Amino acid sequence: MAEAIEEIGRYGSSSSVERKLSHIDELRSRLALAQIDARKLAGRAADQQTLRTKARNKVLRQGLQGRDLTEAMRTTPESACTSGQ
Repeated sequence: MAEAIEEIGRYGSSSSVERKLSHIDELRSRLALAQIDARKLAGRAADQQTLRTKARNKVLRQGLQGRDLTEAMRTTPESACTSGQ
C-alpha cells in the first residue's frame, strides 16, 4: 500500500500522500509493538483479490477531511521538521 501511495506522490506533491504514509508508518509501529502480524490480522480478507483491490482504490483515491485524520496524519515527520518540533 505504501508503494502505491508513494507512486501517486510522484505525480504531484500532496499533503494527503504524506499524511497517509505517516499513518501507515505509525500503524506498522503499533502492530510491531503489540507483536501482531498484519497478514494474520487481515485473515481471509487478504486472500480476496476483489476486496483488496476495492480497499486499495478507496485509500488511494479518497481525499482526507479533518475528521479523518489520526494524530500521525496531523503531525507528520515533515510537519514536525518544519515546525521545529
